Amino acid sequence: MISVLNRCILTVLFIIPSFAFAQEEGSDFYTGYIVNSEGDTISGQVLKKNKYINPETVFFRDVGEWVEYSKQDIRAFYIAELDLLFESHKISINKNSNQKDPIEDELNGEIETGRYFVLTLASAQSYGVYSFFDEEGTNRLYFRSGDQLEELLIFKTYVSQDGRRYIRRNERYKVQLLGLMIDCPAMKNQVEATNYSSKSIAALLKTYAACKGDVLTYQSAKKKRKVSLGLMAGIGTVVKADASRTVDAGVINRTIANSELDQGRWFEFGLAIQIEPQRDKRFTYRGELKLRTQNVETKYSGPRETNRVAEATYNFKNTHLLLHILMNFNLAQWEKGNLFVEGGAYIGSALSGSIDWEQGTSQFNGDLVFREGTFDIVVQQTVIGASVGLGVQMNRFTASARYNTSLADEASDERVIVLTVGTVTLNLSYTPW
Repeated sequence: MISVLNRCILTVLFIIPSFAFAQEEGSDFYTGYIVNSEGDTISGQVLKKNKYINPETVFFRDVGEWVEYSKQDIRAFYIAELDLLFESHKISINKNSNQKDPIEDELNGEIETGRYFVLTLASAQSYGVYSFFDEEGTNRLYFRSGDQLEELLIFKTYVSQDGRRYIRRNERYKVQLLGLMIDCPAMKNQVEATNYSSKSIAALLKTYAACKGDVLTYQSAKKKRKVSLGLMAGIGTVVKADASRTVDAGVINRTIANSELDQGRWFEFGLAIQIEPQRDKRFTYRGELKLRTQNVETKYSGPRETNRVAEATYNFKNTHLLLHILMNFNLAQWEKGNLFVEGGAYIGSALSGSIDWEQGTSQFNGDLVFREGTFDIVVQQTVIGASVGLGVQMNRFTASARYNTSLADEASDERVIVLTVGTVTLNLSYTPW
């Protein structure tokens, strides 16, 4: 069975990239528009390979060849599938604002000025709020009044009092917002409760527009969680090592020291659910309910008893029902059309219940001593591992093949370390939400 599964997996690994590269050219772009320097809106296609965090340029076409536009060439561009609107604005960056570590003096910060594409959070005709990530990855928020953008400032500084040093949080952005929204006094309480975050500032502007009786011309859609449901099947090789174990040999019970290794191969299939919080592909939560059948060879060695060396080799088959709860970190990803390759790491926990233990053969100094039995054992594991995957995504369906390796610590009666040398799994998932 293992050899047949190997051939099936290799076949899928070759089919997936071939199928993906055969997709039409349309898979390389999004639909959208640009607003040119004269203020005209031109609908067309935005190339997928553009960078969507602080983009420097955008590749766009309405007809014919792709044209690369910079922030000096156009006023804005929009991507429909991602609901992202970038506008070109001249902004100032206060280097002391919104820093993770406290600073000595908030008044003498370095100021940089330049033209950038900034992400629109919400906007009306004469005002709006925007987000911009600087080179250090700090999210900076801006308020537009007319054509001018003002950075909303927040400082964390050291102050000294009574010979002791304290950290003070200066939420200057609230004072700025009260001044910018002075024509709507009812906003005072909500401004005081507003956090320095894109979501909170965008919600505040929506309330401000309602207070003024204005209509927002744009508001970024709420990023929903992405939930995928799927089927999976796989094969793998596992090695276990422990320090001591009590062996039920059928005719005698004894504790054997210096236990060597369990080595086995297994096949599994099951169901999976995966959640991407806020559609952030950097990490996902994944739950797997699997049925695993494995063939294991176990070797023991121990002390002499009655002039016999306590050595044993067991060959048996067992079936487990496993529940895995994992957190996956996406460390690298490459996309080409519908094809993707990604690599990452994961950490989580597992529950394993043995629901069937078939009769096996065992030689204990030449004697057959292992007998058929049924066990009801629940083992908890802490699991860490790494994986690399290859797949293709078509609308709401995703098919992929993954190679995993992991290390687990079993919380059983003995101290058992489980090394999964290699696992190859096939996954087919559907994303209804």
